[in-house]
Parts: sequence; structure tokens; C-alpha cells
Amino acid sequence: MRWLIIAILCVSTSALAASFDCKAAKSLRERAICADPELSKADEDLARAYSAAQAEASAAYRAELRDAQRLWLRNLDTVCTTGQIDPKNIDLQGCLISGTLGRTKFLANSVVKIGAYVFTQSWHERLTPDPDNQESPNWRFGSEETIWPRLESPADAHAHAFNAWVRDRLSLDKPGDMDSSLTQTA
Repeated sequence: MRWLIIAILCVSTSALAASFDCKAAKSLRERAICADPELSKADEDLARAYSAAQAEASAAYRAELRDAQRLWLRNLDTVCTTGQIDPKNIDLQGCLISGTLGRTKFLANSVVKIGAYVFTQSWHERLTPDPDNQESPNWRFGSEETIWPRLESPADAHAHAFNAWVRDRLSLDKPGDMDSSLTQTA
């Protein structure tokens, strides 16, 4: 009977595990992830999706994903944690879960192979003031997200034409619209 109790405790402890060591959690986001089982699971799913995308990606796209992931984390912290101090705050956890689920979905679809063609998704998020929530310090920022496809390979004239067409349709070449490190084409 004692072994059964120990086994149950081990299973329940691992169910609350995040993608990082909760004992080392320092930021409000990390402490919130460790405080909520649903958010912890979402964080683990995000880590798996990121690893899978990295494994499928070309070297250039891996670097782009890494840089975009860092930017996404900074933006998530700004949007969700500004004005917050309690890692168990329901608004904070809801914002983090929503952002994490959206990012996981993006990463799960970030590399698509169709025959000889490899498509990747580019991503950019820009923080913008949220005029509807100016009174609330933790929701004072909103974000605008843009996701667009890119034909990564074969890297030929057709891929270049397709990528130019997408950039033109989305007006991605306007100064300030997109971070230049995230708009490079194959």
C-alpha cells in the first residue's frame, strides 16, 4: 500500500511539471506556470511543439524560430505580466494560457512539407496600446500578430516569385511593418 501512495504522489507531481525546473522559477510568468496545472501543461506542449519545429526546420529557419520565440516571450511578458504581482491571478493565467496555446498552434504548423516543397510560416507581433483598456495596468498593451507563408525550398525563381507576391499582398515591405530579421526569404 505504501508503494501505491508513493507512485500516486510521483505521478501527480510530474503532472504539474513545467518545461523547466519550477524550483528555479524567477519571473512572474515562470511562477504562474508552476502555480497552475493547466498552464504548466500548456507550457510543456509549447516546448514539445518548439522542439518538433526546430527538428524539421532548415538551419536558417531554426535561427528565425529561435529569434521569434525570444521576441514572443518578451511580448508575452509585457502583455500579460505588466501590473501583475500574483502568479495565481486568474487574468494573468488566462492571458498566459491564451498566448501559449496560440503560439503552440503556430509552431505546430510552422514547417509544412508537400512533396518536394517546404513551406514555413513567418511571424511578427507588434505591441500596440489597447485603447479599450487604458485604465487597467495589466491590460494596457494589445498586440497585432501577422503570420504569412513562405516557400523555403526549392529555393528557385518560383519560390522567389511566390514570396515576393506574398510580401506585396501583405505590404510587408513598408518601413516599420515587420522586423527585418523576420522577413527574409529563401
